Order: sequence, then C-alpha cells, then structure tokens
Amino acid sequence: MEKKAKNARKDNAENSKSNSKTLAVIGIIVIVAIIAGALAYGLTSTPATSFNSFKSRFNSAQRIGIVAYGYNGTEVSYTVGCASAIIESVVGSASSHRNASTIDFYIVNSTECVSEHGVAGTVQNYTNSTAGNCISEADAEPSIFISYNNTNSTKVTQDSLQIKGDGEFLSMCGISSEIS
Repeated sequence: MEKKAKNARKDNAENSKSNSKTLAVIGIIVIVAIIAGALAYGLTSTPATSFNSFKSRFNSAQRIGIVAYGYNGTEVSYTVGCASAIIESVVGSASSHRNASTIDFYIVNSTECVSEHGVAGTVQNYTNSTAGNCISEADAEPSIFISYNNTNSTKVTQDSLQIKGDGEFLSMCGISSEIS
C-alpha cells in the first residue's frame, strides 16, 4: 500500500511537471502569435516610408523646414542644439548643396512660435506667430520635427521626420550625419 501511494505521488509529480511544461510551451506560442500579429498589423495599417525616400524628398525640395519644440529652457536647449546640428550638416553637405536661405527654422512652444525663413542669421528674418501657423507652414514642405521626450523614437513619413528623445539622444543628434 505504501508503495502504491509513493508511485501515485511520483506519477502526480511527473504529470504536474509535464503539464507545467506544456502550459509554458503553449504560453510561449500565444505570446509569439500576439507579437507577430501586432507587427503584421502595424506594418499593414500604417503607410511605410523609408528614410531614404524621405531624405530624397527633403534634399530635392525647394524649401525645407526644421522645427524645434520646447516648453522650458532645458528642452529648448536640446531641441535647438539638434536642429542647429542638422542645419549645419545640410548646409555644409557637398551632396545636397542646400543654400541656407531655403531652410525655414521654427522654435515652437505650446502657443507661440518664433520662425526664421531662410537661416541667414540676421535678426530681421525672425517673426513671431502662433504655434499652429508655424506647424501649418512646416507641414507644407518636407520638414524635420524635433521634440524632447523621455522615450527616444524616430518616425518617418513621406514629408516629415519626427525625432523625439531625451537630452542624451538629442545631444548626439545622430540624424544630422544621416540626413546630408
């Protein structure tokens, strides 16, 4: 009797281990299926634009926009710093031959905007406007939008490149070497 009880406990333990392994395998399969479905949905539900396609449109456009968002001094210093690196790279690029007068630069907060149409660096070129007006102008030409965010990300569409990042990410501003 004691031997039967021992064997029964042993069989139950083995069945329990087997059931746990089976459940783990099923769980992994379900997780993989969910991830695959999410990826497939994301790839088919949004228009995919390659960086090279955007870069080509950006470099061949008559005018381009660079938008730096900032809601406090720290954010503005990072976004404007990255924007400046992009402008220097684009103007200094031998391949794109971009004239600074064809670059529109916007610094936008929640309600207002300071813009410069043609980054010649003179004070007379700066104008004040509403944030909405500046965004509308930038949306009308291939533009790069830079904003401070705790999560680093880049989104490419046909006519825009949206860069979001923390201070370290924006300080490196890797896109400045890629865009020219």
